[in-house]
Amino acid sequence: MWWPKLQDDVNTELEAGDDAEGDARRPERDLLEEVLALTRGLSRDRERRHELDHPVWDDLLRQVLDLARLAKRRLSDDEANNAIKALLEPVDYIARRSMKSGGPRFSHRARRIAIELREMVEPAVVETIEEPSSEEVSL
Repeated sequence: MWWPKLQDDVNTELEAGDDAEGDARRPERDLLEEVLALTRGLSRDRERRHELDHPVWDDLLRQVLDLARLAKRRLSDDEANNAIKALLEPVDYIARRSMKSGGPRFSHRARRIAIELREMVEPAVVETIEEPSSEEVSL
């Protein structure tokens, strides 16, 4: 039977464990440095990993755009513009982050939605930014 042999081996290790344990233990500073390095690595990974390719982001941005269109139709110009301006910064942030870590299709859609929101508030400014002249293109 294997059980008595296992029990003998365990008892032998437990008796000898006090002596062997001193050699195998790492200094606390080494352990702390390793834990700190692992924690920092996890933190960096978490910051880099945004699930912008998840369909929920696309749905959210489309709903924001629909809401902005509705606000433009039903509210006064000042109220609608203020509401849309409040949405611009978060949508721009999502669009910029999607260029870094999202899929290319989502990144394109996010940028288009951000541009459309900006056009609702500042149509002349966006047109000059969006439409480069033929001279600029040939450079």
